Amino acid sequence: MNIMREWVVRWVTSNLGTQMKHLTIALLTTAAALAANSASAETSFRIGVRVGGPTYRPTPPVVVYAPPAVVVYAPGRGYWDEIVVKAWVPVRWVTTRNHRGHLVRICEPDYYTYRTDRVWIEGRNPNHYPADRGGHSHDTSYGHWGR
Repeated sequence: MNIMREWVVRWVTSNLGTQMKHLTIALLTTAAALAANSASAETSFRIGVRVGGPTYRPTPPVVVYAPPAVVVYAPGRGYWDEIVVKAWVPVRWVTTRNHRGHLVRICEPDYYTYRTDRVWIEGRNPNHYPADRGGHSHDTSYGHWGR
């Protein structure tokens, strides 16, 4: 018992800068040793020691999913052009009203019709600033334009 007490005293005096929990453990160990010597065989003595503080689970990290990138198709250099397309219209039945207001089905024969479609044409527009037809040319490296 004296050996235990001397060890605790040496340990406490040599580590004065240690944390409070080390001192608490040493005092509880000493108290348990003293209680064990003074206890008789018929009695029991229990002591519980909890080392450390409460444990907390860290919160999971927040995951933010970005929306997918918007893909925009940017056509190359070009221009819109309107073209005339000849389209076939097949035979069809048309329901109309006659001069008395009754519904009458009439067979309309097939025929061709023309429609205008807009199409994208890649490349330069040949009708834009036509220099060979007396239009404007942006080349200023000739004649009196470049001076």
